[in-house]
Amino acid sequence: MDISRQPAGRPAPRTHTVATLYHVYQEARRSGLPERELEAAMGLPSESLRDFDLRVGAEQLFGAWERVMRRLRDPAFPVRAARRAVADLRSPVALLATSSRTVSEALERTVEYGTAFTTVYTLSLQPWPDAVAVVFDGLGAGRLGERCEAEFALADFVAVGRTTLGRALRLGRVAFAHPAPPSAALHRRHFGRGVQFGAPRTELTVPAAVLSLPLRTTRPGLAAFLESTLERTRRPAAASYSLRVRAALLERLADGEVTIEHVARRLHVSARTLHRRLGEEGIAFRELLDETRHSVAVDLLARPDLSTAAVAERLGFASARSFNRAFARWTGTSPRASAARATGPAAPP
Repeated sequence: MDISRQPAGRPAPRTHTVATLYHVYQEARRSGLPERELEAAMGLPSESLRDFDLRVGAEQLFGAWERVMRRLRDPAFPVRAARRAVADLRSPVALLATSSRTVSEALERTVEYGTAFTTVYTLSLQPWPDAVAVVFDGLGAGRLGERCEAEFALADFVAVGRTTLGRALRLGRVAFAHPAPPSAALHRRHFGRGVQFGAPRTELTVPAAVLSLPLRTTRPGLAAFLESTLERTRRPAAASYSLRVRAALLERLADGEVTIEHVARRLHVSARTLHRRLGEEGIAFRELLDETRHSVAVDLLARPDLSTAAVAERLGFASARSFNRAFARWTGTSPRASAARATGPAAPP
């Protein structure tokens, strides 16, 4: 189903590729459940589970998890299924990630093309001072099927990361919004003893030192092909890149780091991706930079304690002269005249 063409006013259904159900089916078969029973639990014939272009609704996904878990009664099943999945068939997005050059690029692409495999939950990258958090939003803490999907998704991230790096993956925080399962021994072995349950949100953090590590599975040609394929089938991104760029510029202006490369690193995307995303929203980086500088300049010039040169420096201009030229282009007047209007005439003695 093409969720980008829903009737106006009707919310698009949450869907997920059958990739997860395929891995659940495979691990449940290894655990002894018969094929016919599993096909009933999945709501699909086993041969359909290999078609990763096929999508199922959120209810079908969560219901399948719950039916399998009720039969197996194994709290470790979602993590074990993810640990085995790393050596089996992968979705195009997972293949793109593992074909990337670095951990940072793999994370960026996974988030960028996340809607190609799920709209049941959303992925985002949020920077920390010395790490980046991969945040999973949309999976509730109360329903068993949603808890299983959260554990499988994070466990799959970690398993794939270890395989593609060819070494131990040192993580920061691994946290789940739902309560701890009855037995979490495998969870601690897989995620580390610091894994948390009952946290404010489901997320894992990757230290900054890990982001630049090269992947031993990199395949640039395959990555380029997969990315072009996913671009043709992409669904509109929910987040506005222009708003994110404005926020990043407001943060970076004080440091003078206002190139698109600086902002792209702040948003954990490449400069090329940022150019493309802004183009899709009909605006250029230079326009956003000018608009942001202009709005901040007006406020700063109203402060009597700041000289024009100090304002220019805060806005990341190379000199007061270049700031004067830019300000004249924006407003048709000079910074000094604008400051005089903002402060008004001096009070009479």
